[in-house]
Amino acid sequence: MEELGLKSCDHQVGGHMKKDGNTPDTLIDDKGRFYKPYQNDARNLREAAFYSMMWGSRGADADGSEPEASTNPLGEWGVGEMYGPAQGQLPKPEDAAGLRTFIPKFYGVTKVEDRQYMIMEDICRGYTQPCVIDAKIGFSTLYTWADEKYQKKVIEKDATTTQSTAGFRISGVQVWRVKEGEMHKAERQWGKTLTKDTIHTAFELFASNGALSPRDLYFGPQGAMARLQAIRDWFATQASFCFYQASVLLSYEGTATRMEDANVQVHLIDFAHTFPTGGKRDDNFLSGLDALLSILKTHCDK
Repeated sequence: MEELGLKSCDHQVGGHMKKDGNTPDTLIDDKGRFYKPYQNDARNLREAAFYSMMWGSRGADADGSEPEASTNPLGEWGVGEMYGPAQGQLPKPEDAAGLRTFIPKFYGVTKVEDRQYMIMEDICRGYTQPCVIDAKIGFSTLYTWADEKYQKKVIEKDATTTQSTAGFRISGVQVWRVKEGEMHKAERQWGKTLTKDTIHTAFELFASNGALSPRDLYFGPQGAMARLQAIRDWFATQASFCFYQASVLLSYEGTATRMEDANVQVHLIDFAHTFPTGGKRDDNFLSGLDALLSILKTHCDK
């Protein structure tokens, strides 16, 4: 893969790990693109169709050139039985336009060495040592039109993590420690040990590069809170999408010793379980996001 400019995505936290549990199963290239494994199942079909709807079947390159990826022949997002009871109700243009400002760009689906990948923007491109935290939002990840096996799985996961009590769970954290000159990682298993009373420590860990304060990273003029609030404002008014197992991903430059160099970013990711709402607000995601904002205000605004 090296001859194609591809390498393992070392800043991957949370899902898509290889069978050894430690090696990322995602790739990045030297053009600032992120390669996520793609299979022809309902979850991947929905996510690729979602991105195709948001960015066009081949995506949009920053330089205006056509991306080097095949188109995704999926038809319209939201149409078909795998989209649940509100299938066929397509999003309002204003809701889609607002959401587009918070998600990675999409460059289509392609094959690399007999394996298919969705290609999207590598949102950590430009970081030397990216600090990342992935939080799956919502008090429930269950949608009732899923098959029985899947419902049983997510009910158990919601009950045994902070999902159902805190309104979100931590899928992974990594933070660069300036003084030590090394990366500290806390993966999904660590997130499972957190409780409603201790989950705030994940955000303190994320903000602990040793040079910047949690207050600056979250609440300073260049901090994450303004972007999180903008996402919250969008959720408060949109009635086109409902998100299950979608994440808020926060990132910044770990080597930064000044906020001017931190380049704090906030994105929404993971749309394999995103569906039409039938004209209803997504209060499950909104209430989980409110819970996250409350924890940040309580524990990190000091």
